[in-house]
Amino acid sequence: MSAAKKTESSIEREGGIDTEILTRILNSPLKVTIEGIDDKGDIFFYVPVRSIGLTRSDLMNASSLIRTRFFTDFVGELLIRYNIDEFIRHMGESVDPNQYLSMVSRIRHVQFGLFILEDEEALRFQFHISLLQQMLSEDINRMIK
Repeated sequence: MSAAKKTESSIEREGGIDTEILTRILNSPLKVTIEGIDDKGDIFFYVPVRSIGLTRSDLMNASSLIRTRFFTDFVGELLIRYNIDEFIRHMGESVDPNQYLSMVSRIRHVQFGLFILEDEEALRFQFHISLLQQMLSEDINRMIK
């Protein structure tokens, strides 16, 4: 059976629930809502679980992939890269140009924060603005090579 012909249930049987969760996320629209940036350079955004193919029971499952560092960092970065234009626009509107360099240089992004909002059925992510600067630098480096 080719990979293209695998059904969702065969993916779940072969890769377990983790593969099925990631497949649902990758097949979703990946739209986020940016909440804002604090004075330390942490940017907050959220995504309703339904809009990325997850369910309330996925959130409630304590042993779920959702509660792992891998999930938080992978999905957080995926969401930023997919919505990079919105993050850049928000950064340009929210960050004082005179403070930008010190904000980006003060702390280096290491990992995402994730807050599971069970009542709102949403995931709230947190990352440092230096990650956005790193992504932009990577994009520029690819363009000039």
